[in-house]
Amino acid sequence: MVALMGREFKLEAFKEPRGFIRLLELVFTMLAFSFCAGFSSHMEFVAECKSKENSTILANQTFTRTYSYPFALDHYDNVTVDKTICDVSEDMSVSWPGDYSSDAKFYVFIGVVSWLFCIATTLFYGFNNDGYLDNKSYPLYDMVVSVMLCFFFLASASAWAHGLSGLKWSSDPASWIFNSKDALLCNMKDGNYVYTAVIRCIPTFSGTFAGGNVSVLIGFLNCFLFGANVYYLFKETRFYNGNQGGNLENSPSGSM
Repeated sequence: MVALMGREFKLEAFKEPRGFIRLLELVFTMLAFSFCAGFSSHMEFVAECKSKENSTILANQTFTRTYSYPFALDHYDNVTVDKTICDVSEDMSVSWPGDYSSDAKFYVFIGVVSWLFCIATTLFYGFNNDGYLDNKSYPLYDMVVSVMLCFFFLASASAWAHGLSGLKWSSDPASWIFNSKDALLCNMKDGNYVYTAVIRCIPTFSGTFAGGNVSVLIGFLNCFLFGANVYYLFKETRFYNGNQGGNLENSPSGSM
């Protein structure tokens, strides 16, 4: 077995629900922020317009945007409309709306903090489980922090789910390119394109969200794991043991 400062790493704690659930938390907290921070995709639409050289010839310009964590879409560089392709009389560019960085950063922060807490307590369980059980303050602190992380995972996963919903909307060009200042080239009024050089704008790709969806689900799973573990941590505190002792003293067998 691994030894550290004269103590041997023991597996007894991980054969109990408290330790086994902590191992699950260690794995799933890492997966939570990893899936969120590692998630990326792209979106795309095509503008079909009259050629600059010959208005009877149609030309295409593709507008593509790749995005990744922290998903601050409106901070990305604009894509300039190529006037040599489309017969547009003024300079214009295409940008993407939406800044979902605060939701994503909050979620990743909670995931990283929870993961570090799980690493620390896992090592403590393994190297000093006897001391953990003898000092009833440790289980109490463990329980309080777990309650807090359960709440923060619920809050951060909910926030990231809302941010991901907004990201899906921004990633679908059909949601905004026809009536947004971010894509003036494709603006329509009364069913017609404002810029007569434009024949039509065609959304061609609106992103894939498997990684984002999985990260949200894992966030709520972590909320459940930390909440479920609170009961087993409570059983190690002086409050539970005190109630158990009181119940024994007040029982008929205890009064004999």
